[in-house]
Amino acid sequence: MTQVSEPRCVFTEGSITLPAGYREQTVNILIAPSGPSLNISRDQLRPDEDFATYLARQREVLQKGLRKYQALDEQPAVLGDGLFHGITLLSRYHPQKGQTLHQRQAVFPVKASNVLIFTLASSQTLTEQDEAFFSACLSSYQHP
Repeated sequence: MTQVSEPRCVFTEGSITLPAGYREQTVNILIAPSGPSLNISRDQLRPDEDFATYLARQREVLQKGLRKYQALDEQPAVLGDGLFHGITLLSRYHPQKGQTLHQRQAVFPVKASNVLIFTLASSQTLTEQDEAFFSACLSSYQHP
């Protein structure tokens, strides 16, 4: 007889049993001594929306929620070896007076209602080297 295992929340240091009624929505933050940070987060589509509707809603959230938010570029994106297709967004905003945050985000629908979001953020304008790093991270993705 096969025993069904309980769902687990897995992180670098180990894992825990996912308590009943909970869903895993962790954020992974990768930092370096110098250079931009890379955040990996998860989100869920609402029951009544598809990926395009989700993106429109999120653009509105960013526009309303981030001070002086500016969308600068949007392009198609691929995660891993063609595993998932989504979009990448380049933007900047001013969290505080005199401060500018530059970010490149890549958003991918990975299941019917789950979205995976990669965000490269820096207080400096993103360089070609930063963009190459971000692209390499997306290309290195492997599905479990």
